[in-house]
Amino acid sequence: MPLRVPPRSIAAGFRLQAATRAGWVLAAVVLIEHGVVTAEYFLREGSPELMLTPLLTIVCTGAMLAVLALWPGWLTAVAYLTLGSAAIVGYILEMVTLEIDPGRIVLVGTIGTAIVLTGAAAGGALGGAVWSLVGTFLAEAAVIGTQHAVGLPIQPDSYALLIGFLYFSTYLLMWFSDRTQQQLVDTEPIAAEVQREEHERQRERRAAVVVHETVLRDLALIAHGPLSLTDYDRARLRRDLDEIRAWRSPADADAHGHVPKSDFYEIIREFQWSGLSVDVGGSSYMIDSLAPADREALLGAIRAALDNVLQHSGCTTAEVFIDHGTDRLTVMVVDDGHGFDPESIADDRLGIRMAIVRRIEDQGGSVTLWSSPGAGTSVVISLPVSETMGAFS
Repeated sequence: MPLRVPPRSIAAGFRLQAATRAGWVLAAVVLIEHGVVTAEYFLREGSPELMLTPLLTIVCTGAMLAVLALWPGWLTAVAYLTLGSAAIVGYILEMVTLEIDPGRIVLVGTIGTAIVLTGAAAGGALGGAVWSLVGTFLAEAAVIGTQHAVGLPIQPDSYALLIGFLYFSTYLLMWFSDRTQQQLVDTEPIAAEVQREEHERQRERRAAVVVHETVLRDLALIAHGPLSLTDYDRARLRRDLDEIRAWRSPADADAHGHVPKSDFYEIIREFQWSGLSVDVGGSSYMIDSLAPADREALLGAIRAALDNVLQHSGCTTAEVFIDHGTDRLTVMVVDDGHGFDPESIADDRLGIRMAIVRRIEDQGGSVTLWSSPGAGTSVVISLPVSETMGAFS
């Protein structure tokens, strides 16, 4: 049963997602700016052929940032931090080889600034704080370690430190705010109420189908049938009354467990008694192997499809074919009657929308309908089955 998430949690998720994406955009802007400033320096010095390797370290970091933005997760975050740290080392070493002070080619950010903006790639708000902290540590370690190795004066990346601290604080505040709100607001009663309301809505939909298949059908029998009811008609009316009692109140439903079970061949005999000749083919025995809820939904949909044939097709014959594959049970109900335009079905037609389609979709199945005026109607019902049933077939 699907549960709707409380709005407070949705807002927190949007806020976290917005902060993370804003960080990625800022990282991309920093890398572009850093690349432009680097290229401009070499062009100004009259040696454009020397800028290939420094620019390559920036481009590789940008490409990995794009991968992280498209497929966020702990694996891509680790790859981004690893490649970014290696790019910092490569950039500084290349500049030292060219006897250029890397500190002269900085405007508003560096590769280190970009990798501290990993964001909440995994782990929620607390994960975002951890990734920011790890990114800041790796950026500073790469800068200071390389400077120390080549004998440069130690100069930490102040841009990465500043941005890393700001984003670490932001994610930490988000996490603390979410925890505080969860402690102040007990969401369990809200979730229980949402679940209860969803249960009531499902019961109302199923009850509407039961009324359609019992009360309305029985009234039609009394209004258009013979003046005196047969023993078979009385038995069917009694069964329909039992089915309605099972839906009379939640207490009755719990006591019964579910509505009285139907039998496939009982349904077929019922329609044959009503004047509809039904030919059955395929693996009809497999219907009884379905889970109880799937079985009742399938039999109810078959009954509704045959009732539509009887009431609206204008023909007196129908075919029901059951096919069982490795993972699905498929039932086809076919008639060669008047047919109709499926697009013209009114929203208040319970026979198709609720008694067939919604009933099957609630069990994870699907319904396909083919029909056109003068060409008959085919209803294909498909339900997933367990692997054990597939092996049995």
